[in-house]
Amino acid sequence: MVVRGQHRQTHGSQFFSALVTNNGDGSEWLGDDHVIVTVVLTGDDPREYFGGGDEFALWLGKDIAAGVVTRRLFV
Repeated sequence: MVVRGQHRQTHGSQFFSALVTNNGDGSEWLGDDHVIVTVVLTGDDPREYFGGGDEFALWLGKDIAAGVVTRRLFV
């Protein structure tokens, strides 16, 4: 999947390759208003785009869902 984020200072958008998972089998994603997922990103400088409280979009040819970062961990 792909995640689109907005740079905090320039407000430009950038796409990041992402692995998106949750604790279930995925069936609860259908028809729910919200779901908690874990997103692992690859790409240059995700710290500039994603911090606590920042919004992001899951993108699959178009925005398919929106979310808010609740915490982050960089390795």
